[in-house]
Amino acid sequence: EVFHQRFRQFQYQQAAGPREAFNSLWELCSQWLKPTIHSKEEILELLVLEQFLTILPSEIETWVRLYRPENRERVLALVEDLQRELEIPEQQPQVRFTFFFCQTQHMYTLM
Repeated sequence: EVFHQRFRQFQYQQAAGPREAFNSLWELCSQWLKPTIHSKEEILELLVLEQFLTILPSEIETWVRLYRPENRERVLALVEDLQRELEIPEQQPQVRFTFFFCQTQHMYTLM
């Protein structure tokens, strides 16, 4: 998580130039994703999970990140559980009222 944060928070101004900035990002990314240890599928999962969290509504993203899920199944289960918790109960059927305006003989329906 520390290397992930360092990678995401790195600023161009922290480097002496473009090559140094690129090399620093390469090193931070390698420390985060550990390509010598993780498979391609594991690296893809990390990247997709990160992107998935960023597209969630902010309150759901914050809640999920608190649990630090380690894989996609855990992330999906947390999001689904939270969505069930936040579901609004079914609304009562709408009542229709009809009013007649006698002088012009128009009928108005309000929903």
